[in-house]
Amino acid sequence: MLLFRDQTMKLKILLASLVMLFTALVAAQNTLTFKNQNLPATETWNFVCEQYVLFGATQLQIAKTDKGGLLKISMPANDEYAFIMGNLYVDLADGATLICTDKGFRENKQNQMNSFYVFSAPEMNQLKKNDILRVRFQIVSKKKKFGNQYGYFTAQNKKEYFTTYYGTHDKTNPTAQAIKALLTTQTAP
Repeated sequence: MLLFRDQTMKLKILLASLVMLFTALVAAQNTLTFKNQNLPATETWNFVCEQYVLFGATQLQIAKTDKGGLLKISMPANDEYAFIMGNLYVDLADGATLICTDKGFRENKQNQMNSFYVFSAPEMNQLKKNDILRVRFQIVSKKKKFGNQYGYFTAQNKKEYFTTYYGTHDKTNPTAQAIKALLTTQTAP
């Protein structure tokens, strides 16, 4: 009888461990919603944008699509008339620059500017081989007085404003590694 209790206890522990592992794996999958579609995506990265006074960080996330990829860039906004628009330039570690043309996929809701830029399949292949160094973009606002800050901005791939030279943790976001992992994952049919 004692042997039976030990086996059921081991079985319960094993089952509980499997449930916790499965829950962690499901929660670890990131998605990006675009045009009412949930796309598999990387985690959201914070890039430092020193020129933007309202908030010093720009959030970037890259999703996998059927024809390549999608970049979401987000920043807080002071008013509903401010948007990230125009061409966006992605500078890579190998010296290449990807030019993303504005397709008009943008929104400003809940004091957050979100813009979406499309990557082709060859551009996604470049992104999986090279880390993103910086992103250059423009904020446009219809309100010129007492509105949002506008102009040209650069977001650097740095996790924090201030770091020490002898710090042991990563100072940049490993974008190439995350994009490579994203592109190797299979999407559900």
